[in-house]
Amino acid sequence: MRGRNQLSRPINIADLQVLAQQEETREITAEEIEKSLIPESLKQHRYSIKLWMEFSQQVLGTHVQEDKPFPQPPPATHIRLFLTWYTRTSNGLIDEKINDTTIANRLRCLKRAIRLFTNHVYSKADNSLFAQAVENELPRTEGLSTKAYDKPLAPLNVSKDVIRFLWVCDEYQFQHPRVRLQLAFSILMLTLMGMRPGEFIESSNWKESNEGLLYRDVKLLRSSEADGGFMLHVQLRNRKGHRHNHKQGALMLLTEEPEDRALCPVTYFLALALADGVFEGCKTLSDLQSMKPSPGSSYCEFPYHADVGNLPILRCCQPDGSISPTRILTYYGFHWMIRSLGQRAGYKDKLTAYCFRRGYGNAIDKIVTAAQRQQLMGHANPNIFQTYISSMIGIDSQSVVLGRDQRMELINNHSSMMLHRNLLAPMPPRSQLAEKSSLNTCHHDSDLPYDKRKYLQRTAFEEERQQFFQGRSTATSSTSSDGTRTPSRYLKALLKFEVSRYQAVMLMYPDLKSDGNEHDKDNETLDHESCETAKMTNPTHCCVTLEQIVHPLQSIANAHKQGFEYGGAETIENGCCSFCKKRLDGVVAL
Repeated sequence: MRGRNQLSRPINIADLQVLAQQEETREITAEEIEKSLIPESLKQHRYSIKLWMEFSQQVLGTHVQEDKPFPQPPPATHIRLFLTWYTRTSNGLIDEKINDTTIANRLRCLKRAIRLFTNHVYSKADNSLFAQAVENELPRTEGLSTKAYDKPLAPLNVSKDVIRFLWVCDEYQFQHPRVRLQLAFSILMLTLMGMRPGEFIESSNWKESNEGLLYRDVKLLRSSEADGGFMLHVQLRNRKGHRHNHKQGALMLLTEEPEDRALCPVTYFLALALADGVFEGCKTLSDLQSMKPSPGSSYCEFPYHADVGNLPILRCCQPDGSISPTRILTYYGFHWMIRSLGQRAGYKDKLTAYCFRRGYGNAIDKIVTAAQRQQLMGHANPNIFQTYISSMIGIDSQSVVLGRDQRMELINNHSSMMLHRNLLAPMPPRSQLAEKSSLNTCHHDSDLPYDKRKYLQRTAFEEERQQFFQGRSTATSSTSSDGTRTPSRYLKALLKFEVSRYQAVMLMYPDLKSDGNEHDKDNETLDHESCETAKMTNPTHCCVTLEQIVHPLQSIANAHKQGFEYGGAETIENGCCSFCKKRLDGVVAL
């Protein structure tokens, strides 16, 4: 038997001694229960207790205390009555009454609360009774809704289209250019790894944790072979249900995509990492490329500075327009960014992180085994994947019956949210450089508070958008006249001054022809190499090198506050316009 060496660290077991002296039958307190739950679970727990108190008073005729809502474990018949009462007294969001998913979640939270307070677990027969009520009896007798929100799929073609729009056509002005790069990188991670948003940004269940994808979760390596490219080892440390279990952190490999830099995760990561200056002894891409593997090793690994391991890769903006040096991007901020991006890109269905995750799940389901799929998706059991399967059956039964090859491309197109995309759809307010006033917006609301004006504009947009997709209106606020993924003339003018974005766009999408008369002649800051790259028109036969693409993306990723420098404009002195002398708050002299 191995001996126990004396520990060098201090040990305090006083709390264990106190617990050992307490009675084993001591009841757990409400405060102790709340401390054991994560924030979102705690919110659901408190709501379940509130509902049970209302039910007990209205139906059972008893009054229970909030800190001791279950003096005894409620019998199964009372739980069955609670389900009926909750269905009858609640309003639904997508139907008049709540749906089966909502009541199943409420039942799960109630049973958890009972278990925490009384240590009682309902039998298999009881749970079968509950399931029978939710699935069959309540929909028939109480009108429990079985409707559900649409669950659109965003497969690879949607990811490509959204990322192209983000770089080439999007006129929305983010608070900092790095946000655009971070958003593109996020979409790629969702597409290529099927991550949950809480695995790379701060989860709403773990507010103020500053946890997500940190630099220590990503290793950059390079092969010693002559054509060896960079690659990433990404550890999924924050998987659902295993956040504090380090041995459950799956490792995934991402490599370069030299033939399509817009879809290259390594390119985006290098730009972000070099802009943050995280590599020890390496400040530029050339420094990284010049490093050699250790003797006897076939791969070179690039270490970080000791103090950047816990630095989030995706970070939020600060009020002054710079990127926070430490604060991670939150789920709320990311959710609204990606939802608004989908609306600007013309998608009828709501674009969310889970659209890409469902697209990923349906892509791998065609190839991998059930065990591999469960590991890739990070599911607790194989049955969970059933909620990710497309509602469009993935078999062309018509072709099967008629004895011909299945038209899988047609099936895939009709299961994708690309089916309901319209490039001329109305865009949200403040999405375009040449904003057009909505017909439904009051023209005399300048005296209203900002929040009220913003609400009215958003409401008018939602109504206009609904009418457009229902075919009741052909009015559009889009500046695109032919419905193509090309920049408008307003964006082309702006790109004269967003040099880094222009260079990146022309390198990632060489099918776009450079407008030599309007752009290249005026913009003398574009180097010869970028201009030559911009004139390439066949993306199939060219590979953009890292040396070409990383530099402009790194400039975009620079976390400092950035501004435009307009050629020929006079220098701003003392924060005032040189012509009208008006104070320009927040404008930095160039």
